[in-house]
Amino acid sequence: MTPSLPPPRVLFVCANRLNFNGGAKVETVQLVHALAQTGACVGLLIDNDSPNIHPAVKRFTLSFAPKRSASIRHEIRIALKHFKPDVIHVIGAGVRTARAVEKVCTQVPWLITLHNLCPHEYDVPWCVGKNRRWRFLRNLRFSPITQLWRGVLRRARYANAICHSQHIIDLAIHRGVPAHQTTLIPLTLNESNRSSNPTPASLFPPQTTPRLTSVGGFSHRKGFHDAIRAVAQLTPTFPHLHYALIGGRQSVPYANALKRLIKTLGLTQHVSLHFDVPASLKQSTLAAADLYLQPSHEEGFCLAFLEAARITPRLLGTTTGAMAEMTASDDHGTVVNTRRPDLLALQAERLLRKPIPEHLLANRCDHLAQHFGLTAYVNQHLNLFTQLAQRSTPCGAAPHLDFSKTATPTFRTVLLQKGNLR
Repeated sequence: MTPSLPPPRVLFVCANRLNFNGGAKVETVQLVHALAQTGACVGLLIDNDSPNIHPAVKRFTLSFAPKRSASIRHEIRIALKHFKPDVIHVIGAGVRTARAVEKVCTQVPWLITLHNLCPHEYDVPWCVGKNRRWRFLRNLRFSPITQLWRGVLRRARYANAICHSQHIIDLAIHRGVPAHQTTLIPLTLNESNRSSNPTPASLFPPQTTPRLTSVGGFSHRKGFHDAIRAVAQLTPTFPHLHYALIGGRQSVPYANALKRLIKTLGLTQHVSLHFDVPASLKQSTLAAADLYLQPSHEEGFCLAFLEAARITPRLLGTTTGAMAEMTASDDHGTVVNTRRPDLLALQAERLLRKPIPEHLLANRCDHLAQHFGLTAYVNQHLNLFTQLAQRSTPCGAAPHLDFSKTATPTFRTVLLQKGNLR
């Protein structure tokens, strides 16, 4: 028998500042921790001293300074010298970091995780709540960095691009990523992060029914203004309906716009906004809800929808991220096109009229565990790392992307100072 090979030494390069909340942070912490628990040798080159990282993980510092890309390359070289990785995994990083890895890591295969594609992860405070205007201004504002990313994806020497939904794979291929260099690895929830003592109370006022809820940062990209307009169409049919939105103040202008919209539509008794809710109260609210509503415009996967699927009986999402896959065989879950309040209202009414079978949640959790389980998630990464580590030569013979010819020095300086090239 051929002896089994030891797990590869994997160096994670992260520039997503793990002190913020979001899917990139959740995945990075969970993946690094899970790999370390398997006995794999894991290194972490990160731009801040994040807590909650497995003690066996070897940490290295990644700093950022305007007009000092050379310092990033120097810090990567230090990590390579001391850790000697077999594979490098760039995760939650920007175009500046990706280019530095490409220039330095010529003898080690590296791959990148694409949680989403620029400019989808960015936000602007202008024209919030007005879909076409906001999207036009956002795309215009970040069109330079979008083009830089397009060049990196087409010409960088990465071995593979990991995506968490078919939706993102399709976008990546459209942006120039070769189809054979993409790998679909769905995200998963870490059950150990779930509160063991959810509070008996919820955010719903007493004697309200049906109860709807959503979870996500208050940003135009989450589409909560569409959901509020859908609720306005539902209240004549359900006069005691209540919709509780749970999130953080990711965009204060957008949160204020939601408050104005609620008042304008006369929904102050039907819609409530809740900021920075404790995990136990959030889970009790999900358990008390009749319908979970995720009206997002742009998602890479949507962990919030997966979490709600295990707790809330009825699910309504949009055709972005992996929500379509999560509801593919679910009679009590469906998705609609983005930016369509009318379709949200129509499907919400249909789902609310469906009775709930006795073992709905148990059967759904079993199904989700098969397709979005932690074991499969970790093993898929390990298998991919092992395959890349066994390659005798670094992947990719594509030429380097020379930013000095792509952008003028003045424009590049502006991008670096704003932090958009991280």
